[in-house]
Order: sequence, then structure tokens, then C-alpha cells
Amino acid sequence: MYLIDRGYDPTHSFRLPSMNLNNPTSWIAVIAMLLVNGVGYGAETAPSFLHEIMPLLTRHGCNQGACHGKGNGQNGFRLSLRGYAPELDHAWLTREFLARRIDTADPGESLLVRKAMGEVMHEGGRLFSRNSKSHEVMVQWLKAGMPGPLKNEAKLTGLKITPATMLLAKDQKQQLKVLAEFSDSKTVDVTWLVKFAVADASQLSVDASGLVTALRPGETSVQVFFEDQVAIATFTTPYKNPIPIASFPKVINPVDDAVFKKLSGLGIPASASCTDEVFLRR
Repeated sequence: MYLIDRGYDPTHSFRLPSMNLNNPTSWIAVIAMLLVNGVGYGAETAPSFLHEIMPLLTRHGCNQGACHGKGNGQNGFRLSLRGYAPELDHAWLTREFLARRIDTADPGESLLVRKAMGEVMHEGGRLFSRNSKSHEVMVQWLKAGMPGPLKNEAKLTGLKITPATMLLAKDQKQQLKVLAEFSDSKTVDVTWLVKFAVADASQLSVDASGLVTALRPGETSVQVFFEDQVAIATFTTPYKNPIPIASFPKVINPVDDAVFKKLSGLGIPASASCTDEVFLRR
């Protein structure tokens, strides 16, 4: 049974179950609940659960279908798939199984943190190192009392990646930058928080920091995931010998024009014209 069934409030406020406060055992329960809920800490100074903790879990793959995001979770711990139910995730992280994943006396030594650092057996392996930014933000959130989603928190309204398009030579590198736009008009650099993926890993590589390396000629894209939004950057690596557009066949329609420009940029010659029958077969 999850503690969410006992009066959990997604905004992190909570109410005590009915109990006899003349009973010492009841007071012990009250104190334990106060510790778990972080009373005495300032939630306004804590990292945002929605905009930092949840993206951090997504970045490291914790809430993916192959890990704790699957239907029944994994090894006794579950999260909503890709973080689409933050209220439930907050309850599971902080209150499930009598908050066994949290050490209120020493937040930095919480099971949640030690597993992510590989100090305790974890099938997912080591996700981040001690004193890394991910570690620092997670521990700050724990020390601040683990506040959950806030009712009046600014919403994500846009995600921009720069550069959005670029021509790269083979082996050339490029650092990506990702900016998140929020409903309170603030723009935040979230490059360290997003998850990067590449459409064709044989052509282009991208590491966790957003550093792109061109591996071979061609064109592919890098996808960036942050909360419920995706941004895409396109990279082109041409073959060594450029082909002038003038050497291409005569343009007879708008499609030819677009295709020939793309082929010219990649250094790929156009195929010879074919008969109508061959065109239809293709």
C-alpha cells in the first residue's frame, strides 16, 4: 500500500491521519511524518521537482520503459513513464515503503542517491558521480525537504536548441546549447538537464553534455528531450568533392530544385533521368 492513499497532497502539503495524541506512539508517528515532509525547510529555495528533479531522472534513463518506467516498475521501485505523472513520482520517491529511500538525518547518504552513484548495487549502474551537478541538485532537493510539484509553478512553453542547423566536416565537433522558455517569461539554460539522442549513430555522435561529433558524410538529426517538449537540430556532413549545382540536370519542377540543392550540399551527384515507367516502379 502506498502512502499516497493516506491523504497525500501533490503540492507537498499534508494532513495527519486521525490519531490519539495522548498516546506516545502517536507522537512518534507525527515526528516521523514531519521529518519526511521536510517541515522547517524553505521549499522556495529548493530545486524544482518539476523542472529539475524530474528532468534529471529522465536524462539518466530512470523513468524509461526499460527501467523503472515500465508498468510494474523494476526491483520494487516504479516511476511514471517519462515522468508524465509527477505527483505519483513524488509520492513513490519520498513516501513509499515508509520513505526507505530517504535518509532525513543525512540526505546525501540516502539510498536514492547512493544507488544512482553506484555505491549500492544497482542494475542501472552508476548514473552520476559524487559532487557532479546531478548529485549536487539531488542532494539540495533532499536537504530542502523534498518539495513536490507546486500549484503556481511556471510552465514550460518552449524549447530551443542552437545551432538548429549546421554544416560539419568529418571529425568536426560542435557544442549544443538548449534553452527552456517558461510562462513567467524566464529563459533558462537546461543543456545539462536534457536528454540527447541521435537519429543515426553511425553518422553522428552526441555525448551527455551535448557535444556533437561528425563521423561520416550524410545528414542526420539530434533530438533533445526536456519535460513534454522535443527540439531537433539537423547536421549535414558533405562528401569531400563538392558538386556545383550547375552540373545537375535541368530543373523542371519545385521538387527537383529542392532535391538538387540538397544533393549539391552533400556532394552527391544526381541520378540520371529515367523513363516514366521506371519512375512509377521506383
